[in-house]
Amino acid sequence: MLISGSSQEANKMTSTISIPNGSIGFDHSGSRLTSQQAQDYVDRGYKFCLRYIPNPLSSGASDLNKDEADAILASGLWLGAVQHCCAASESSTFEPTPGMGIEWGALAAQHAAAAGLTTGTTVWLDLEGVKAGTAVADIIGFCNQWFAQVTAAGFASGVYVGFDSGLSSDQLYFQLTTQHYWRGASNVPDVAFRGYQIVQRVIKDSGGNEFDVDHAQTDNLGLSATVTSQ
Repeated sequence: MLISGSSQEANKMTSTISIPNGSIGFDHSGSRLTSQQAQDYVDRGYKFCLRYIPNPLSSGASDLNKDEADAILASGLWLGAVQHCCAASESSTFEPTPGMGIEWGALAAQHAAAAGLTTGTTVWLDLEGVKAGTAVADIIGFCNQWFAQVTAAGFASGVYVGFDSGLSSDQLYFQLTTQHYWRGASNVPDVAFRGYQIVQRVIKDSGGNEFDVDHAQTDNLGLSATVTSQ
């Protein structure tokens, strides 16, 4: 389904679409995909790719840029972006604040735009590894300020709910301003009433390497995640 947002560059038209219910995609970090790698995913039946963009504490050396985005879209994959969490999240010592949300969200919007993602595409906040005891108001303020920066830039905001998010099912739905939710592969709470639009599963390839597969679905309120398509 075509919704809103389009751009035209070098006679290549891109647009924003809602991910069709049941589509299978993947999220990828650690390296930039080549044209051949993107095509290989298409040949294996994948429909969309969610690539990482930097936060203020990460280098961004292997993150999504315009050349990679063009290669991914040219393969036929649909494309979205998610901002890295920080190293502190890995040990559940991340302490978010509303002020950080402004800084992190502005950077996410900047990199999503630089990569050529169309307006209305969902840009995701990776929320996980929050330090126990962090004030719920600070977590919510961080998220909502982040969402505000992304939406002000013309994108849709979304949140990846990973381990130790610090928020309950009701808080995720009633107190966050986003409408797009992505379920991490960890044991995480449901989103009250709405549910999730993307569900992640970690599998292992033939070499034993872990790989993130994502199943897209229409949520309980009829909304889907959005991506850039060419």
